[in-house]
Amino acid sequence: MIRVATGMSVAMTIAWPPASGGAVVGARLGAARRRGLR
Repeated sequence: MIRVATGMSVAMTIAWPPASGGAVVGARLGAARRRGLR
């Protein structure tokens, strides 16, 4: 489950345009999704 969530987060971050702080936003979304799944 954790691996799948990480993969999805990485894919979303890559798909998202390289905006200012895009990586930070992707990481925050990934953390939030992890908490929700947990």
